[in-house]
Order: sequence, then C-alpha cells, then structure tokens
Amino acid sequence: QTSYSINNWKEISITVAVALICLSLFFVFPSEGIFESLTKSMFFLFLIPVFYIKLVLKRSVSEFGLNLQNAKLGFLWGVIALLVSLAVLYAFARFTSFQSQYALPTRVVDSFWSFLIYEFVIINALIFLQEFFFQGFLLRTLAGKTRFWSVLICAFVYAGIFFIGKNLDWQKLPFLILSVTGGWVTYQSRSVIYSHCIALLFLLILDTYIIYTLRAI
Repeated sequence: QTSYSINNWKEISITVAVALICLSLFFVFPSEGIFESLTKSMFFLFLIPVFYIKLVLKRSVSEFGLNLQNAKLGFLWGVIALLVSLAVLYAFARFTSFQSQYALPTRVVDSFWSFLIYEFVIINALIFLQEFFFQGFLLRTLAGKTRFWSVLICAFVYAGIFFIGKNLDWQKLPFLILSVTGGWVTYQSRSVIYSHCIALLFLLILDTYIIYTLRAI
C-alpha cells in the first residue's frame, strides 16, 4: 500500500509537470488569428497530453474524461451547472458592464451561417480542447488525491493563465464560470463530454442573447 501511494504521487507530480510544460510552450509559441490559435491548442493541449497518456502512462484516454460513463450523473449535474452558470452570468450582466464589454465578431452578428460556423466549429473546438486539457488531463490527474479541491485548483490555474498573459477581461468571463461549473460536472461524472455539451449550450445561449440585444437596438 505504501509503495502504491508513493508511485501514485510520483505519477501525479510528473503528470502535473507535463501539463505545466505544455502550458508554458503554449505561451511561448506565437500565433495569429483563430485558426493558428486552434492549431496550437490542438498540439499542446490535446496531442501532447494524449501521447503522454498512451505512451508514458500506458493508460486509456477514457480514464482522463473521454468517455460516456455515468450518464445519469452527467445529465443531472450538467443541468444544474447550466442553470448555475446562467444565474451567475445574469448577475454579472445585471450589476456590471459585462454586457456592453462582451463582443462578437461583426460577421458572426450579421450572418446566420457565420454564426453557426463560429459556434459549432470554432467555439466547439476551442471548448473541447480546453475541457480535455484542464478538466480531463489535469483535473482527473488531481482528483484522486485532492478530490473536489481539484475543481478549484484547475479553475485557479485556468484564470492564472489569463492573468499572467495580461489577457483577463470580460470576454473571458463565460469561460471562467465554466471552469468551475463544468469542472464540477467532470468531477462528478468523470467525463468531459457532459461538461463540454453544457459549455457549448451555455455559450450558444449567451451569444444568441447578445446578438438579439444588438439587433434590438
């Protein structure tokens, strides 16, 4: 039992170190435009972690959130997380300048087809990559030892990225909310699929509302 515990902590420490290296390289390599950013995210936030899981840990990616297990828990906590996320967002919209500061690309606002591509291709891909890295790779690594604190740890790391990069603004608020609520869904269900679906629905509701208010002016 003692040997197992030491090995477990060693595995956790090495995996966290790999995650931090991936994040560091993600910042070091420059990118211009959304497609370069997505390509960079795909490499550092998905491919490298997957290769590490398969080749070094010799484990299945299903253990790191890419599974459809615990569907009832995923659905239950997903609905709760969506309602909580919307409530928190409403409070920010009601009492802060969030609504006037949150912006969408002009083409997305003006064209329905551009909106669909933006949401279901670009945003969908971005959410998936972030969900897998932070709530799959990192959270599932920490959850065995830190339990529910792993949700807050990962959310703190996620917010810290924007703070260090001096890129913490209202545009990031929806993602910061999801880093906590979505993280809790992943922790409870042990799957990033449910939190990913809830995140996409949450952002669809938000962006649809923003477009509606802009056209109503």
